[in-house]
Amino acid sequence: MKQRFLAGCRPFIGMDGYFLKGPFGGMLLTALALDGDLGIYPIAFVVVESKTKESWKFFICHLHSVLGDVRDLTLMTDRQKGVLPAIEEIMPEANNKYCARHIYSNFSANHLGLELKTHF
Repeated sequence: MKQRFLAGCRPFIGMDGYFLKGPFGGMLLTALALDGDLGIYPIAFVVVESKTKESWKFFICHLHSVLGDVRDLTLMTDRQKGVLPAIEEIMPEANNKYCARHIYSNFSANHLGLELKTHF
């Protein structure tokens, strides 16, 4: 996995969690990369009970055990409270960036109408 990731993907991983709405519930945590043609390259996924610091630590620990230390790795997240401490603890060498869609969503919840428009 590591050799394929390093050979064909940019050192960029997007991580997010998705609610599972079936009878069992839970969350799907994913780690996705972009290949040289900007195609999505799935790296890892796990189903957990909820998006907590402990579930993110479990996921990131296993991700790190597979990939190891990747030079100049950037992780993109949604600023969810549990993921940031987990990244800092397990992969402190990685750069962490935030998803612009989530930043906009959080910002627009507090700044309505024309006030929001003046900031962009």
